[in-house]
Amino acid sequence: MIRPVALIAAAALLAAAPAAGAQTAAAPSGSASPAQRPPNWKKVFGNDQYDVYIDQHSARNVPAPPEHPTAIELTAVLQYSIPEVINNYQVSSTEYHVDFDCSHPALFAVDMTHYASDMGTGAAVVVGSADNAWHAPQAGTLDQALWDAACGAKPAKTP
Repeated sequence: MIRPVALIAAAALLAAAPAAGAQTAAAPSGSASPAQRPPNWKKVFGNDQYDVYIDQHSARNVPAPPEHPTAIELTAVLQYSIPEVINNYQVSSTEYHVDFDCSHPALFAVDMTHYASDMGTGAAVVVGSADNAWHAPQAGTLDQALWDAACGAKPAKTP
């Protein structure tokens, strides 16, 4: 099983890194269905090693365990500033599917695909499970920036 190099591991390594200001890519016009729309990337985190974007068109409800009944899933891309070598492949970007519970601050990286080209395009060179569990985002981390972007930085409901 392949462990993610960035989304989960980087959150621990960069726990003190502040989230960068959000930037949104120009939205395409038209009335295509969400599955047919091109990605609408919004930058949610960045540092000198990589930038992280979410696709605002990818949001969908997903089946979730009872402890996270309001889960939604988004696609996120980690774009490396300089390509990385992962399992002997040159990787320019990594795409993740991440589930978020907006009522109880929690997220779960479902899977990942490493790409030879930018922004989750080109040849998929390594595909695998993210090997992760539901966890609360820690303040100031990549996980917190992703959760805030996905859930609109809404305060959690108290039980």
